[in-house]
Amino acid sequence: MADRRNTSNSIHYSPQKSRVDLSVNQLLPRSQSLYLTLGETSYWNLPGSTRTWRFGYAGSIGKLNYNLAMSRDRDPRRERDDTQVNASFSLPLGMGSRAHRMSASASSTRHGADRVQAGLSGYLDANRNASYSLQASHAEGYGSSGSANVNWATPLAQLGGTYQQGPDSRHVDLSASGSVVIHRGGITLGQPVGETFGLLEVPRTAGVGLTNWNNVRTNRRGYAVVPYLQPYRMNWVEVDTRKLGLDTELLGNAPQLVPTRGAIARARYQAETGRRVQFVLRREDGTVPFGAMVYGAQDKVLGMIDNQSRVLVFGVEDQGRLDVRWGDGACVADYTLPAAQAGLAYDRVTLVCRPQ
Repeated sequence: MADRRNTSNSIHYSPQKSRVDLSVNQLLPRSQSLYLTLGETSYWNLPGSTRTWRFGYAGSIGKLNYNLAMSRDRDPRRERDDTQVNASFSLPLGMGSRAHRMSASASSTRHGADRVQAGLSGYLDANRNASYSLQASHAEGYGSSGSANVNWATPLAQLGGTYQQGPDSRHVDLSASGSVVIHRGGITLGQPVGETFGLLEVPRTAGVGLTNWNNVRTNRRGYAVVPYLQPYRMNWVEVDTRKLGLDTELLGNAPQLVPTRGAIARARYQAETGRRVQFVLRREDGTVPFGAMVYGAQDKVLGMIDNQSRVLVFGVEDQGRLDVRWGDGACVADYTLPAAQAGLAYDRVTLVCRPQ
């Protein structure tokens, strides 16, 4: 019975009798550190005890990060020690958000297979929406293997692809995940969502993004799925103005959502689209007074004249009339805008303002 127990019982299925662990961690100058771990465990159904010690050292040289480790384990069933040595490093290649990272590791064990592994990973675009990773490894007695992985986060779904090849097999995996939200405004596709999420509406304005959700964009009807919200907490749904078109302007402040757990919260912005124009106004007898108010169609306030007789307006028609008023005077100016140019922040038009 004793021999059968020793050969058939695994440590994983034996009740633990006692355990003692000792760990020491020490930070060193210049971002270096070391650790030492000692341990001994005994089991009711096995003679002897497992003894383990591990020593590790980590540091950096410039951008290069490295780690060295050594461990030794004693198996009471086989009555032998197994010693393993590991070394690894990682190094960023380049600067900025698209910097690629190279890594490599090697391990050698006394009673097992030696292994070497190397990898390269990074982002394919400045917005960190598309990422990739390449891995290659070789194990003594098992051969070489490798894999390539690409992931792309789009406003409509998460897409991924993986290719793996080993000594005896190869295969390709393709994946897609996302969400479909049906609401009174239609059907909106989006990123995978959590238990609590939101629905953003910017009426009839496509391409609006958010600061805290990099891959969220409104569709052509002005809707977008906000994938993760914190329940019972304040969530700010703030538009990323850097990704807002030059012909779009939002009205009002960022919505504040405090959803309950499992809820679908709704956030809404009002938006206007149109051209931005800087009018430079002159009178026949001089400049237009500083602080004069400029009105458009239906007496809509467009802006105020600055100290150089200029006013920057938004959303005006291609043709129209400006009505300028100040304390004891007024004048009008008819305008016709030039053809719109893509990428131009605003047009500049000089007008003569006639007495009214």
